[in-house]
Amino acid sequence: MTAPEKGRWYWAKNWLHYHWVYLVIAAVVLWVGISWLANALHWGETLPDYQIAYVGKNSLPEDTAHAIEAAFAQYGEDLNGDGIVSVKLNQYVSDTEDVENASTYALAAQMQFLADMNAEESYFLLLDDPAHFQLDYQALANWDGTPPGDNDYTAAGKTVPWADCPTLAGYDLGTYQTTVTGSSAELVNGLFLGRRAFYEEPTNEKAALAREGAQRLWEILTEGATP
Repeated sequence: MTAPEKGRWYWAKNWLHYHWVYLVIAAVVLWVGISWLANALHWGETLPDYQIAYVGKNSLPEDTAHAIEAAFAQYGEDLNGDGIVSVKLNQYVSDTEDVENASTYALAAQMQFLADMNAEESYFLLLDDPAHFQLDYQALANWDGTPPGDNDYTAAGKTVPWADCPTLAGYDLGTYQTTVTGSSAELVNGLFLGRRAFYEEPTNEKAALAREGAQRLWEILTEGATP
């Protein structure tokens, strides 16, 4: 008697029986690789046309942050051509209720902001203490956009209160909801708007166009304001 003919999928099933672990490992590696690539290329993300760095002691409520983004977006342009005007507010906050780790928390915020500056992410600066900020970073541009002199660590003439910008002051920021309900305008009116200083020319055309677009928005937002 001859052995019965084995089914069409016999060899495949037999191989899978002994090697399924390798398939699982390969699938995991492939998934990790695709996820990494998606993050690197920002697949599925809405990339911001403008970014704002808020540097302060206390974080802004989420509702207030979104209202600030909307205020900027109303007057902005679609710089990256995706059909959406998107603004991102990055918060770098130094205070924490964890007293024992306060210095570590403040250092982490400082390092995050320096990484932002190095990557040229945020053009606009929203500050609660411009004088202290300039002493720490010397990152505020002069009112005309030029970088400060080597020994200029003052914030004078480089920022303007949000409330003194007619365009921004006229925008309804609404309310925020945390453990309490409050007015976003009351929080933001005490902040100062500035722009970052660039000490070098842009490295490529994309960076140059981003700076030019941000400068146009700066001029719109600060029209009628005096530092």
